[in-house]
Amino acid sequence: MEIKSIKNLSGSRAQSVTNIVQNFEKKLDSKVTEFVENTPIECNYYSIDKTVSTTGPGFNDNAGYYSGAVKYNLIKNFVIYGYDDELHAEKENNEVLDTMGKPEAISALLLPNTVQACEEDRLTLSIQNHQIIYRVTSVNVGTFHNKPYTKIEYQVDTDLPDGIRDGQSIENAKLIKDKFIFQHENVGTDLSVFLKLDTYDKLNTLKQARADLMEMYNDFFYDEMSNTYTVDAGGNLDEDTGYSYPHREYFPILVDLQMEFLPLSVYDVDAMLFHETISTGKNTVNWKTSDVRKFIRRKSDNILKEGIATYRYTYVSDIYNNKYNIISYFNNKKYQYDIYDYKPIYQGQEPIYISAPEELETILDLFYQDKLTIDEILETFENIDIDMDSSYLLFIPIFLCIVDIFLYNLLYVNKINRFY
Repeated sequence: MEIKSIKNLSGSRAQSVTNIVQNFEKKLDSKVTEFVENTPIECNYYSIDKTVSTTGPGFNDNAGYYSGAVKYNLIKNFVIYGYDDELHAEKENNEVLDTMGKPEAISALLLPNTVQACEEDRLTLSIQNHQIIYRVTSVNVGTFHNKPYTKIEYQVDTDLPDGIRDGQSIENAKLIKDKFIFQHENVGTDLSVFLKLDTYDKLNTLKQARADLMEMYNDFFYDEMSNTYTVDAGGNLDEDTGYSYPHREYFPILVDLQMEFLPLSVYDVDAMLFHETISTGKNTVNWKTSDVRKFIRRKSDNILKEGIATYRYTYVSDIYNNKYNIISYFNNKKYQYDIYDYKPIYQGQEPIYISAPEELETILDLFYQDKLTIDEILETFENIDIDMDSSYLLFIPIFLCIVDIFLYNLLYVNKINRFY
């Protein structure tokens, strides 16, 4: 509701109150209020698949909507808006007919960009354990903010043949072409609100596998004190003191990868890594021209052919050293750090190439060729066994990027009519 002003020509307080009330009444009469005030109810919706159903002119094998000539797409956990508690309580006691012997009709609203309802669709309600079959008797289309929504009327189907009594019996009669599940959280986004049931199950498995791998990666490489990802490279013996300093390896490219693609998370929140200002060049420019970024954007597969080129130097926590940074977390006397930078530190320095772990080579190649499938990703998750080395430190985040891109493309829908 928007009240632009309560000022008016008369200056009357009564007139101001009238304006506010009228404004409020408009809100109550709006289309969005119809959705808000109607009780949402979960159902299984049986949408007639017109492409495979043999009905209409030219077909003579249609002996009814349960004969096999009509096929349905089953949409599980679909949400409609409009539920009469008292009426449905009576239906549970089978008191569903009025004095004329006809079932009472119930109205419901469907969110835009969801089901394209048509008369003679069927539905069953979760609150009734899908024991009663309803048929859609009327379909009308309205608009909200120029976005289409559907109003349906449905009533108990009292003309059921032998063998059809509830939602499960429709499936048993082999009247279902495909099964989908409704993703309510995707309404109003660029992502599909419907997923095939087998894809949905695999998607949940994939999401859990990703979360497990992320947790394992953090256990191996995340340093909470410095908010960085590093890998233990063993110890270096100081001949003067006889003390062996623990050695860690740090890759600035990981921070830049995270800043653009956000594959890494800590405690289920996107990691905002501390960006050490120790690299020799401008990281933003270096990152945008890097082979890692080109690979993720499918512009170069050099990291598969050669590996990731890096140039190593040792960060020394000495205030007189030209690489010293007074605010660096690496000014820690307990550790020494090898920095693997984008560019050579000195003229003629040879690169050190970090190659992908063997169990990731195939999946990386399939991604670059745009031939990835959800089954191959799941198989890769099963085969990954992280080791404490720089190869896994660099390539696990790249693999997670690939998974995120695949998931988005799997769910993305073009030219969607958003509700919000």
